[in-house]
Amino acid sequence: MSAWSRLSIATKLPLSAAALLLLVLGGITLAAWTEVRRSALDAASHRLSIVANLLDNDFTSRAVQRFAALETLAADPALTRLVTTNDTAGLDVARGRLSALLSRTPLTAAFEVWDSTGTPVFAAGRPPAQVDAAEARALMDQAAASGHPYPGPFHLIGDTLTYAIVTPMLPPDGRPSGYFVERRLQQTTGESLAMISSLAGVSVDVRIGTAGASWTDLERLVPPPPIELPADTGLFGFHDEGERMLGRVLDIAGTSWTVLVSFPAEPVLASANGFLRRSVIVSLVLVLVGAGIAWFASRRVTLPLREVTEAAEAIAAGRPAPRLATARADEIGRLETSFNSMSEQVVEGRRRLEERVQERTAALEHANRELEAFSYSVSHDLRAPLRAIDGFARILVEDHGAELSDAAQQRVTTITRNARQMGQLIDDLLAFSRLSRQPVRSLQVDMNALAATAIEAIQRNEAGRLIEFDSQDLPPAAGEPALLQQVFSNLLENAAKFTRPRDRARIEIGHVAWNGRPTYFVRDNGVGFDMRYADKLFGVFQRLHRPDEFEGTGVGLALVQRIVHRHGGEIRVEAAPDEGATFFFTIPAEITEG
Repeated sequence: MSAWSRLSIATKLPLSAAALLLLVLGGITLAAWTEVRRSALDAASHRLSIVANLLDNDFTSRAVQRFAALETLAADPALTRLVTTNDTAGLDVARGRLSALLSRTPLTAAFEVWDSTGTPVFAAGRPPAQVDAAEARALMDQAAASGHPYPGPFHLIGDTLTYAIVTPMLPPDGRPSGYFVERRLQQTTGESLAMISSLAGVSVDVRIGTAGASWTDLERLVPPPPIELPADTGLFGFHDEGERMLGRVLDIAGTSWTVLVSFPAEPVLASANGFLRRSVIVSLVLVLVGAGIAWFASRRVTLPLREVTEAAEAIAAGRPAPRLATARADEIGRLETSFNSMSEQVVEGRRRLEERVQERTAALEHANRELEAFSYSVSHDLRAPLRAIDGFARILVEDHGAELSDAAQQRVTTITRNARQMGQLIDDLLAFSRLSRQPVRSLQVDMNALAATAIEAIQRNEAGRLIEFDSQDLPPAAGEPALLQQVFSNLLENAAKFTRPRDRARIEIGHVAWNGRPTYFVRDNGVGFDMRYADKLFGVFQRLHRPDEFEGTGVGLALVQRIVHRHGGEIRVEAAPDEGATFFFTIPAEITEG
């Protein structure tokens, strides 16, 4: 039985109500919090999308304009001749034109012309620094593959953030003969970043850069993102310096740049988490209120049920049951009214039963006294004629034996034998009758000693016969020693009697386990019997052999069965014609009374 099933209804009902409320309110709270959190994240994703798209549109629109101007400059014949024919006749003219252009574009630091190997052949302005050869080669490959201007990674030169835009100089055959390079300055004011943050509603972290290269926040170089950026699939979360962040990624078309816009997750999820905390508090309060209401309701039901239960236990124990109050008109009140009526009927029925028991007890005591008187009559009145018959028969043989013929002496012997058999039958019947009235004690009994005593008696009575006894070590039993001695004596006498036709009789005494209880047995190699007649074996006066074959009164095995049953045990037999018989009987091993 589980611990829950042992609890009372007064405890189960509040606990069940509290658990049900907790489950329902927990599910509602979780669903509501999930929806609030999803709405907050959708709003954050929308804000970040606005910022990312704004930056993308800004960069893209500026790039389109700038790329168009650079493509025009890269197609200038004076510049293309520098890389195709090494003609420097128009060099001063080109330098003057580009210098004038530099004065009108303050975000351009310098213009350069590279040959097809990336070697600078011309420059106007003052380039911040030489571009790394590997980087230059990568930029030229990207520009040649796209056929359009291509911006490179960001570099911080002193306090100036720069990047290079490489434009292929395409002759009529389409193969770049050189590259026109603009060294661009990146400047974004604090007002611009503030405007971006105002669009998102929170402080926004903006990073633009190239995977595997440098990144900038539009003012300075910054560390690259702490994670591998996903494709542009929407809002995602990551940790930056131990802080949970929400971000969006957008690739700027026509460039190697990626925009990462992010802000802390805590301000976005603060409302959802606050809602969750408030909902949990409200749910716990509702659970406590519901459990209190259920406890009050259970008391209204279980207190009357407890009174009914206690009254029923009193009736079951034979004590007078108190009368229950029936102030309620509901089902509980009807139950109390019905129980009071039942209690009165039980009391009246018990009174009548006690009277009947007293009457039956008196009748039984009277019958027992009559049975005792009958037993006394049988024991004395019937024994006297039998003793007289037996005595006069012996006198007749002793005094007039010489005058009697052999036939007369044989008839006198028959009279004596039948008189003695009649006396033995009377003794067996009296023992069988007394057994049903004799109290059975429960004492510790040494079954080995009882078996040894019975074996000694058989050996004295059957002196001259060859009987082999095999007695195992028997476990003790609990019962009346004298009665259990009778069981062994009768079973061993029965075995000795039915093994007389054997030249070498064998009787075994042992024990086995039967139905989980120690079981004693007596086995012989005698004549046995047909198991079809086993039901007659333990009946009074029931015999399976003729009296001229084996003597006996037919009471011994019936007496054994009654003794075993009086001890709370069982007895059974297994046999076959001419193969012997085995009697099994169980006796309790525990003492039940002293």
